[in-house]
Amino acid sequence: WGVSRLLGVPQDPDALTIGADWRRLAEILLGLDYHSWRTWAFLYLALSIGAELAPSEIDLKASLPALAAAAGLVVAAVVVVSQIDALAQHWHVVDVYTGWALSWASSILDFGIMALALVGIPAIILAWPLRGRG
Repeated sequence: WGVSRLLGVPQDPDALTIGADWRRLAEILLGLDYHSWRTWAFLYLALSIGAELAPSEIDLKASLPALAAAAGLVVAAVVVVSQIDALAQHWHVVDVYTGWALSWASSILDFGIMALALVGIPAIILAWPLRGRG
């Protein structure tokens, strides 16, 4: 977001914030001015910073037990609140916050999938002629 603000790419840098709709990412990327050096500087810096911040294999392996425990606690809380009549008044709150959390997580996953496609597909195409050598 900071690089976007600094270079003025895209026209609306707030479209890249967490609260924005990540499903518009393809529309934003297609609307960039690819004849401008600012666009290329933005793409280079954004992808470089994003690659640097990506979790390593060790990070992913170490976080899986904690993520599984957190998911288990969320599922258990939802089941408990839905099954106990005395907690029925809290069901709406649990429902709203669970929906918000899932929406937030899915927007991050959508962005990750788009970034993977933007980087992965060209890498596969460029590496294709090198297959079978060496």
